[in-house]
Amino acid sequence: MTQPLTLATGATPFGVTISSDGTSVYVVNYVSDTLSQYTRNVSTGILTPMSPATVATGASPISVTISSDGTSVYVTNSGSNTISQYTRNTSTGVLTPMSPATVATGAAPYGVTISSDGTSVYVTNYNTISQYTRNVSTGILTPMSPATVATGASPYDVTVSSDGTSVYVTNSGSDTLSQYTRNTSTGVLTPMSPATVATGATPHGVAVSSDGTSVYVTNSVSGTLSQYTRNTSTGVLMLALEVDDE
Repeated sequence: MTQPLTLATGATPFGVTISSDGTSVYVVNYVSDTLSQYTRNVSTGILTPMSPATVATGASPISVTISSDGTSVYVTNSGSNTISQYTRNTSTGVLTPMSPATVATGAAPYGVTISSDGTSVYVTNYNTISQYTRNVSTGILTPMSPATVATGASPYDVTVSSDGTSVYVTNSGSDTLSQYTRNTSTGVLTPMSPATVATGATPHGVAVSSDGTSVYVTNSVSGTLSQYTRNTSTGVLMLALEVDDE
């Protein structure tokens, strides 16, 4: 039997994520304000829409992530300045909105990530990053104090180092990468010194190696990849090289 190369989503699908157990895939649909949910066959990789096939989000959802324990899913809603939070049935993968269904973010939220210990969630907004404490039993988010910390201009992506001590944010409007020390007890972020390091033009994606020694940033306008050496004691980055795509 021939399997389809594609399958239907909602209108203008954007972000996508896969559960750590490999059984579920979720896609945010920017125009239709929904999240598509699929069961994944772990033998073939083929997706099948769940029932229901979609759940409601806020306005203009753009990014989605799932907790490592597989119990919670979060979606940034760039048009309503909120983050939607869902409980995930670990047997079926089906999502149910938590109560409350959304929590406030800053203006125009975009990227979202969860710390490896599952206790903190971070969201990039227009010139700030929102920081939340996550209840590991219920998944419900509560804003930390302070609720936001400053970034560079137009932050885009956000990631946490595997040891949980550092957070990095790409600033697409100022061609920099913000670097923060994370308090592993409270989750609260503090800017490092220096607070930013230079990137190429219009940085977007950011990733930290699993051993914590390297950080990589994609620069969409300059068509390059910036690579940094990370001090595993302090988290501070040093630009090692910028390579192009040729």
